Amino acid sequence: MIKLTNRCMACLGLSLVVAVLSAGAANAGLFDWLKSRKPPPAPPRKSLVIFPFDPGVPGLPEDFGAEVASYLRSTLTGSDKYMVVVFRDKLAPIQRAKEDTTLKTSDWVPPFSEDKEKPLKLARLLAADYFLVGSIEDFRYDAAKKAAQMTLSAAMYDTRTGKLVAQYLVTGSVDESAKAGDESEYRAVAAGRAVEALKERILASSSVEEPDALGATASDSEPAASVEVTPAAAEK
Repeated sequence: MIKLTNRCMACLGLSLVVAVLSAGAANAGLFDWLKSRKPPPAPPRKSLVIFPFDPGVPGLPEDFGAEVASYLRSTLTGSDKYMVVVFRDKLAPIQRAKEDTTLKTSDWVPPFSEDKEKPLKLARLLAADYFLVGSIEDFRYDAAKKAAQMTLSAAMYDTRTGKLVAQYLVTGSVDESAKAGDESEYRAVAAGRAVEALKERILASSSVEEPDALGATASDSEPAASVEVTPAAAEK
């Protein structure tokens, strides 16, 4: 009787071992399958240099185009597609090129949107994948109606090939609901809304892993797109 009991216990123990090993093998297979289902890693971000926007209308502050470029950079900073820098002549590669006379003064001062060869040369010195130039096409302020509107145009180029990647035309508007003060505040809010619209257009048309495909959006200059921002955001 004792021998029979021991034999039964041995069989039970062997069954438990087999069950544990089978479960482990099944889990291993499951984990391997889950690993194979992981999404592929995101493509590396591409470098983008933004040049100060050219003031296409009179009456704007001297450095307003640089402020527009800086704000656009800040809106794109969190993007998983681009690493962004605003062009400044104090950037190290530009400083070296100035010192060894590779660059003349006329090569690094605005305007930048009129002739792509100038920003193309600078973007290549900075080893950027892409560069963007732009212009402030229009600004209107109505003091009586407490309203303002700003239109920006921009063009992105592939630094390696020099080819146009995409063109954009956006408008930002603001009315009395923003509770802005003087003209400068209305101008800043209108510019901010135009930049937000431009950021959305850039990210919507981007396919940085296939630069040539972006050329299909080169006619992306459809009627100006406006972006709405809540009054609370406009007051910031």
